[in-house]
Amino acid sequence: MKKILIALLVFILAVSSAACSKTPKRTDEFLDNFETVTDKDTPSWEFDRADYDLTWFIDAPWMVWPTYGADLVSRTIYEKTGCKIQFSVAGDYLSSELSTMLSSEQLPDVLTIQAASIYANQLPDQDYVWSLDTLMDRFAPSMTDRYRVQQKDVYDWFKQDGTLYGIPNLSYSDYYIGDDKLMPNGAILVRRDWYEEVREQTGEDMTTKESFLAGVKYITDKYSNAIGVQLDPFNATGNLSVTWLSQYFAVPFEKEDGSYNYQLADKGYEEVISFLNTLAVNRYINEANFTANTDSVTRNISLG
Repeated sequence: MKKILIALLVFILAVSSAACSKTPKRTDEFLDNFETVTDKDTPSWEFDRADYDLTWFIDAPWMVWPTYGADLVSRTIYEKTGCKIQFSVAGDYLSSELSTMLSSEQLPDVLTIQAASIYANQLPDQDYVWSLDTLMDRFAPSMTDRYRVQQKDVYDWFKQDGTLYGIPNLSYSDYYIGDDKLMPNGAILVRRDWYEEVREQTGEDMTTKESFLAGVKYITDKYSNAIGVQLDPFNATGNLSVTWLSQYFAVPFEKEDGSYNYQLADKGYEEVISFLNTLAVNRYINEANFTANTDSVTRNISLG
């Protein structure tokens, strides 16, 4: 598996739990209440197309799916499976809602949590969730070969104590990769109205270092309250925005032989730091950004 996954461990770990008015602890006896599927050649959802509701809690406030139920993806999920998902989202990054759910033993069908969360280990250890291995073997055998054989590299990477409890929201297997380059799932986002104004007034498209700096200068000069560049929060291990920015400067995650490349010592990383220094010296990065927490960064983004 590509070593890029080392940098992707901050992404989402999803874990599943059977629905119940009061969440049961994980027991085989509870699963015995449901019919087992043995046909590996037929997708499991084809055995029962009855409509049903599924509750899904995301333990992070960033989740927004305003077109759910109307877009092609959600319509296809419903048409094939009969599943209607009821999403609920945390109000902060402190896991306060999830803590309340656990104390009251009222858990949803599916949880999405940060892979670095203490609950990533606590939920399986305290028997609140079933492993995906158990659920696949009993109810979705058509999935077993896809994960244990075709995507064995992903499966092995994300196992906990030999068992898979969750699927990351971003992973890729060598099974599906040809010789093409992969696009990252990180991006530099620019307010559309400001971007269009920059292009119209200055002719800059902001796709190079120099053009980006010129665009930010135009906006911050014209709008006194504008935050030129908003980075993710800084923590003890660095800054995720800087990690993603490194990819725009072609700083690799791995060496040509496939071994891990320590980006901070890479020659190309000097160019990243020089670019960030230019932003900071010109105050395009707000000084408050260096001490901001996730909630304040999220608030700045939501306020435009």
